[in-house]
This record gives sequence, C-alpha cells and structure tokens, in this order.
Amino acid sequence: MRFREQLDIINNNIDAIKVDYTDIANTGNKWVDNTLELQEAIRNISVIGAFAPEMERLNSLGFSLISAGKISVPASQVISYRSIIDLMYSKAHAIKTSIELSLPEQDINTVVIGFPDFSDFSEMQNAFTEIQKSASMIFSVKEYKSDVHFQNFDSGTSWVEIVLGSSVAVGFLGKILKTLLGFVAQYQGIKANNLGIESLEMDNEIKRTVMETNKKVLNIQLNQVIENNFSADGIDPEDIAKISKASEPLLELLSKGVTFTPATSQVETIKSDFPSISELMKFQPQKLLEDSNSPSDQDITE
Repeated sequence: MRFREQLDIINNNIDAIKVDYTDIANTGNKWVDNTLELQEAIRNISVIGAFAPEMERLNSLGFSLISAGKISVPASQVISYRSIIDLMYSKAHAIKTSIELSLPEQDINTVVIGFPDFSDFSEMQNAFTEIQKSASMIFSVKEYKSDVHFQNFDSGTSWVEIVLGSSVAVGFLGKILKTLLGFVAQYQGIKANNLGIESLEMDNEIKRTVMETNKKVLNIQLNQVIENNFSADGIDPEDIAKISKASEPLLELLSKGVTFTPATSQVETIKSDFPSISELMKFQPQKLLEDSNSPSDQDITE
C-alpha cells in the first residue's frame, strides 16, 4: 500500500481511535460509548499491517469489529483495553508524522497510476506506451488541452504520478475512466472467449472473423456511450472520435487492474468524477488480491 493511501486512511480515522467509557452501575464494568465510531476506525486502519499486533490483542479480549450496540468491557480488562487503543492512536500518529515528513509535496492536479504486479519489463514499458498514447489524444481535445508530466515513479510498489495542467483536465480523465468502467468486465469476457476460440480446431479465417466480430460489437456499444456522454458537453464529433480511440488502450489497462486516482488534495467534485479505487482494483488478477492480504504485502511501503 502506498504512503499516501495510508496517510489518507489515518487522517480519516485517527480522531476516532479512542475509548469513551461510562460506568455500568454496581459492576465495575464499563460501556464503550463510542463503540460504532471506534469499530469503524479500527476496521479502516486494520488494512495497514503495522496494527496487526494490536488487532491480535484486541481479538484476545473478545473485541468485535461488528456490533449491534455498545461494547461492554469487564472490570478486569478496562485498563488493558484502553492501553491497546491508546497504543494504536500513538502508532497511527507516528506513522502519519513520518509519512508527512518523508513525502514530496503532491501537486493538486496529480493523478496516481498504480500498476499490478507486472513481472516483465516489457509489460511496464507497454503500459507506459499505452498511457502516453491515450493521453496525447485525450488532452488534444480543444476544451481540455493539457500538458502531461511524469513524476515520482516508484518501482518497488509500481506506481507513477502524472501531473496535468488543470483540475478540469483531471476531471475529464476521471469521467472517461468512469465511462469505461462499465465495459471492463465485458472486455475481459471477450478476451477470455477469444482465447478459447483460438484453441479450437477450426479454420483460422473463421476464428479470426468471430474474434473480430466480438471486439467490433463491444466497440460499437462503447463508442455509442462515449458519444452520448460527451456530445452533451459540447465536444465536437472529431474530438469525440479521439476519445473513442484513446479509450481502447485505457480499457486494456483497466482490464489488467491498473488504477487511476486523483491527488488527495484535489477538490471533492473532481474526485467524484473518478471511479473508486475499490471499483478499479476488483479487476486485478485474483492472485494479486489474495497476495495483497499477506503480512508481507501489508508492511509500510512507499
């Protein structure tokens, strides 16, 4: 997980990592008044591997991440319970401070592109080529012309930041990605279907015709949606054709699990133009999703 993702998670949840107790009459036991807020905060930060020891200790005390009401803490566990939560808060604050001190400032018009676990240099090279190809067409559209600059590439966690010329350009890219999102599963299905066709013992010309027809049907549907979505914004037919052409390599990247996210400092209206990171990550190969839950992948990395 990237540092900025961890910083977002911590910033959004750190204030709720605390225990507000009230007494349960004549028992010495305590109610946790902020049960729901605490449970949600711990659920959210638990994806950061650094909190695994505290999660184990809470589990040993019977702490549940899901509750229909307030948690009651036995008198014998009141001090232990609070000390674990306090430690989680202190650890979250330390991680937050370290990340803020180590990260370079992120331009508001940054888009972070995350790559799945490409094992070959050629895969990464092809991905950069496809991104450059799409960007050159997308940001030649009159209303959204923009330069594109690469910065902050991290080979260890396979992400790169690009900086666009304006928030309007960032939002335009997000709207295109959101449009393509509805076609990714269909695109993956066609690719799988075509692989099956290739293995059949039949005339190669027939196989090629069937596969090209499958792709053509998808392209017709996609181009129609793009035309409907963007002609309403006053974009002329020539530029809509550029968007359609640029969408082909982007669709291929999305189908491989490549993610695109705006800067954390970007305004919410522009952020909302993008698909959520969870929507994008569901298209990553299953192996990668399983591996992401392993302890080694949850360590703090840039």
